[in-house]
Amino acid sequence: MTIRRSCLLCAGLLLTATCAGCAGKAEKKAWGRYAERLSPSVGQANADEFVREWGMPHKQVRLDDGYAYNWHFSKGTRSVGFAYFLSVGKSHATYDDVMLIFDESDVLREWRVECER
Repeated sequence: MTIRRSCLLCAGLLLTATCAGCAGKAEKKAWGRYAERLSPSVGQANADEFVREWGMPHKQVRLDDGYAYNWHFSKGTRSVGFAYFLSVGKSHATYDDVMLIFDESDVLREWRVECER
């Protein structure tokens, strides 16, 4: 019985590690989608285009030479784990944080994205 529990615990830890690697790929994939959308817009798009597409930003900050808008897109929670006699795993929020920085003439100058999967 002890060997069986040990094997199951090892399998659970292996599954957790594997899923953590998959999450890294999902984050890179999400970031890539934002890069495809936002990189061509630098120097071209204005804030109104993004407000129409994504709604009002969750945060607006005035900068010395323009302003920044921040959107937070919640994707729910993600749980990874294994349970038999002992629960092993974790749960965390999944989200995308998008910050767009505009100059005083309302033109997109820079963008930053953080994706958590």
